[in-house]
Amino acid sequence: MATTTPIAANGACSPTGSRRIVEQFVRGYSSRGGSADVLVANDERFRWFSAPDRIQAAAGNRTTLGTYLGARARAGIRDAIVVFHYNGTSSSASPPYGNFDFVLQRSIGATGTSVIGKGALACSDGKIIVWSEGRPS
Repeated sequence: MATTTPIAANGACSPTGSRRIVEQFVRGYSSRGGSADVLVANDERFRWFSAPDRIQAAAGNRTTLGTYLGARARAGIRDAIVVFHYNGTSSSASPPYGNFDFVLQRSIGATGTSVIGKGALACSDGKIIVWSEGRPS
């Protein structure tokens, strides 16, 4: 399996750097489910990855995230970022993190829909620490 190298932390908390990280993450999990291992924090900084079918305790369980994303990829769920907004850095937080929101174009076979979400990434290394997806519209 090919690995994904995260964007250098220098510039992670910028509009361009954060978008590249999020796009790399979405491409990776849509094609094979494996980008969580490289692009999502695997330490105490990770808060949650939530989706309508992954809520409460499951959303905060980092150890099952790769399996969850792999199942979505095997089910033929493909996402692409169509809108991305960088909403600034929470520099007073320790460690500092960047906030963003997005709209995904989700394809499942021939069917397409939009998904709105938001997240955050660590400025120190560009790792995603929060990801929340809404219901497809």
